[in-house]
Amino acid sequence: MCTVCMTAAVVFFVVAIILINIKKLGLRRFLVRMIVVAEEAFEYGQNEDKFNYVFNQFYQRLPAVIRMCVTQQMVKKFIQETFDEIKLALDH
Repeated sequence: MCTVCMTAAVVFFVVAIILINIKKLGLRRFLVRMIVVAEEAFEYGQNEDKFNYVFNQFYQRLPAVIRMCVTQQMVKKFIQETFDEIKLALDH
């Protein structure tokens, strides 16, 4: 088997484990709760403060094995995508 194929298989496996753990540990539900807390705790327009609060709370809650496999940028993207989904749902 070629090196690229093996690397892709390993990456797929790691991502699958991470996604299973996120669901199993209720991390997405926790993230949604933290977004709500931030929206209530910070003033309108303090978006960067809200995001930083949510990121810090969520990142600290991630198990060490997940933090070793994902970058902070990936976590920030996940947070932003989750927020965008919530906003889209509420805007309709």
